[in-house]
Formats: sequence, structure tokens, C-alpha cells
Amino acid sequence: MKNKFLLLTWLLAVPLLWGGCDKQRNCPELKLPPLTTEGLNTFGCLIDGEVWVPHVDWQLIQTPLDFGEITVVHHEEANHFYLRVDRRPNGDCDTTDQVIHIGLNIGEKNELDDSFIGSASFNDWNTGNWQYRLDTTISRVVDIQKFDLDERILSGTFSFDFKDYGTDEVREVRDGRFDLKF
Repeated sequence: MKNKFLLLTWLLAVPLLWGGCDKQRNCPELKLPPLTTEGLNTFGCLIDGEVWVPHVDWQLIQTPLDFGEITVVHHEEANHFYLRVDRRPNGDCDTTDQVIHIGLNIGEKNELDDSFIGSASFNDWNTGNWQYRLDTTISRVVDIQKFDLDERILSGTFSFDFKDYGTDEVREVRDGRFDLKF
């Protein structure tokens, strides 16, 4: 009986010890994409000082309704753009699960701050906080570098804050850039 107990203890203990071994991860360093105006379908920014770039692991897509990394919808009559940018978990490299939504009105500037941004929101699935909205109390900047209807390219830079109006938590978005085909 004593031998069975020792064997059972050993069989349970060894797997616990294996879990402590560090696997080498071959994870790419996250970098902001370069500022371009060629329609390269890039997007990136710093959120609270950390690089935020899109990623979708197609092996983990759960439904056919899931979006890709970057979705651009152009409403031609109003020259309004809707951007949805997803950053989904990337295996052992990145557990971030967040989405940025941005609405841009190219035809007219926002009266409050003379920018093109109409709306923006930030969903953080990691924390369950889906309440971040564009902070309208501070300066918001969206500069359009290229808007070409013939080549169907929209490129620009942005900087603004997201605010949870329930808790007053603020997420700073800086050094943003996009270069998109629509």
C-alpha cells in the first residue's frame, strides 16, 4: 500500500514540476507601422504608452461573423468612414483582446475641435470594460494625410483619449497612424 501511495504521489508531483519550465517563445516585438500613404492596410498607436497594433489569429476565429484585423466601411454619399480594428489573442505571445472603433467624417470637420473625428470607442474584452468612449473634454486630433477616391486610399494620423464615463478612467491614445485601402 505504501508503494502505491508513493507512486501516486510521484505521478502527481512530476507534472507540476514540468509546468515550471519556461518555454522559449518566438514572439515578434510589437512596433508601430511606418507613416505611409500607399494604402498598405496598416494601423497602429500607443495606448497608455504601449504599442497597439491589430492582430487576428485565424485559427481562433469562433464565428463567421468575426471581423478581420482591419475593417473599413466607406459611406460614399456622406464621405463617412467606419474603422474597426481588432487585436485578438496571439497564442502565448499576446493575450490582448481589444477592439477600436473610429468614425471619421471626411466631408466636414468637427465643430468642437476642428478635427475629422466623429466618434470613437474602445472595447477591452480582457477586463470586460466596453464603456470607453471618446473623451470630448480634451483636444482630439485626426489629420488626413491622403484621401484619394480614385486609388481608394485613406491615410492619416490621430491622437485622442478614451474615457470610461462610469469610472472616469482614461486611456491615452497617442502617435496613431493608419494607411488603408477602402
